[in-house]
Amino acid sequence: MNKKEKALPKDKEVIMDQLQDLILSAFGEQMLTNEEVAALLTSIMRNVMLQPANEISLKKAGMNRSMMNTELVCLTQQLWALEYLKGINKS
Repeated sequence: MNKKEKALPKDKEVIMDQLQDLILSAFGEQMLTNEEVAALLTSIMRNVMLQPANEISLKKAGMNRSMMNTELVCLTQQLWALEYLKGINKS
């Protein structure tokens, strides 16, 4: 992908920043531990990956819904985050 394909539109960037602030604030208010936050974020990512709309992405990566254990979710999330960050850093 080129820079234009990877760069976030400004409004999406703002929305992502706002979501992050909201989520971090909620974690702080609830005084969640690192372990609780990690488990919650992993659970959220697994649920996102299992959404029917994401089936194509899973198939492209050689995965299917029945494979979604904790280790695979964490590894996949790590790889996708690194790819995303590479694209952001190039723009």
